[in-house]
This record gives sequence, structure tokens and C-alpha cells, in this order.
Amino acid sequence: MTVRKVDKNSSSPQTEINSWTRLKKDKIAGLEDLYLSCSQDLFRYGMAVNPNKDLVMDAIHDLFIDLWKYRKRLRDTDNVRLYLCKSLTNRLIRLSKQEIKRNQRAVLSLIYEPDADPPGEDSGDSELMIKKLQEALEVLPNKQKEIIQHVFFERMSGLKVSEIMGINLQSVYNLTSKAIASLRKNMIIFLFFF
Repeated sequence: MTVRKVDKNSSSPQTEINSWTRLKKDKIAGLEDLYLSCSQDLFRYGMAVNPNKDLVMDAIHDLFIDLWKYRKRLRDTDNVRLYLCKSLTNRLIRLSKQEIKRNQRAVLSLIYEPDADPPGEDSGDSELMIKKLQEALEVLPNKQKEIIQHVFFERMSGLKVSEIMGINLQSVYNLTSKAIASLRKNMIIFLFFF
């Protein structure tokens, strides 16, 4: 791919529409021009949606890869930048939901070890395991307890939790990750002696 310098000041809505049209007609130069004229603004916008720099950069690159991949199916638009921002937002929300599901599976794996018999086979063991999990939850700091409550027991999205707790989405992920690590450590100690 030959990279051409695009003057940012010359990037008008009409210029972006022309680049969009060229992209749809299999012209790689259209994609290049869009990337050069919009990527910095998309990065700033993405950081407002999710402050995880690496996630935002990956999402932008994946967005442009998909634009090229699905160029034949792209619809006409009179506001390319708005289209790109909406696409980036949707992608970041989807990635956030996937992260929450991964965190939920991690907590469940604390309770049900892959090689262990599932609870229910011996109700005494199951009750003891639940009691130990509750004890492990009790020693968590208050914010981590609240995160676990919202994410795993109330099944709220990361965005909803960030609104309720008044913290950004990345903080929700960080607190969830720390809480899971603490639970895992406490549960491993329990399972070791169990």
C-alpha cells in the first residue's frame, strides 16, 4: 500500500464522500485517504467512548480492514465521518460486552474447576463451596464487591455499571479484573485445602 500525504485541511465532507465512492469502486486510494484524514479524529472519539488506548487503536484498524473487506456492500452516505464514528462506537461496545462475558466466565471458573465434579453431586460440598465464595467476597474492598454484585449477580453491562458507580468504563474493567484476581487467590487457597 502506497501511503500518500493528505492535507488535513483539505478533508471536507465532499472530499470524504469522494474517497468513500472510490473505496466502493475497489480503489485502495479511497481507503487510504479516509484513513489518513479520519484516523486521528476517530482515535480521539474512541478514547472518549473507551479510554483503553490499545483497544481503541485495534478497533480503528479492524474498522478499516472491514471497510475494505466489505466495500462492495457499503451504502452511500452523505456524512462519512458520522458513519465511521457510529461504526467505531458499535465495535467498542461489542468488545466491551465480550470483555464482561470473559470476566463472568472467569468468576464461574473459580467456583467450578474444570476437573472437579460440579456442585450438586454432594450438597454438603456445594454448600461449603458457596460459603467459602461468600467469605471470599466479604474480604474484597467495597468498590470491588459492588462491581461483582452489579456485573455477575445483577448481570449489568459495563456501561451501566460505569453510570451507576460514576466511573469510566476502563475503571469498571480494572476493578472487575482485580476483584476476580482476589477471588481466584482466595478460592485457590480454599480448593487446595478442600
